[in-house]
Amino acid sequence: NNNNNNNNNNFFDNVLSEFSRLRVPEGHSLTDMAFHLYCLSERQQFIETLHLVLRGVLHNMFPRFVSQHPQGLIGSIHWTLADCYNLSTKLGIISKHRPINNRIRQEYFEQTVGMVHNKNNNKKKSGSSSSSTSNTWMYSIAGMVVLGVAAAVVAWRVAPTFLSFTFVLE
Repeated sequence: NNNNNNNNNNFFDNVLSEFSRLRVPEGHSLTDMAFHLYCLSERQQFIETLHLVLRGVLHNMFPRFVSQHPQGLIGSIHWTLADCYNLSTKLGIISKHRPINNRIRQEYFEQTVGMVHNKNNNKKKSGSSSSSTSNTWMYSIAGMVVLGVAAAVVAWRVAPTFLSFTFVLE
């Protein structure tokens, strides 16, 4: 009975370590893309949206020469989130948006907690925020919701494959 228990523990240890090896990069990719695949700057996000549309059109015309935009690949059964993150990095999207988003988040934090007063805050009551900041956060939340839905679609498509993989191990 003790030997059977050790076999079960080894089996679960193997399954959990394999699951972690496969899924941890997906989780980290999802988190980083949720923060940096979309830009909090409205101007930069507009440019990125044009990039997305143009890359999609060029990919449809020349699929061998132009890859799809990473946002268009999220949820595809042929691309993992880690693959999308890798492509985003190679295209320079993540490295372009990260400093902009970090700056905007830091400025928002500093202003909302009262550490820094911007020129417009002198004329407003404390605690009120500009509509530009509100719009930026609205776009950010919308982007995170879209990535969350995409992750759910990926999980829904990948889960049966992974579950069948674990049963094969038995």
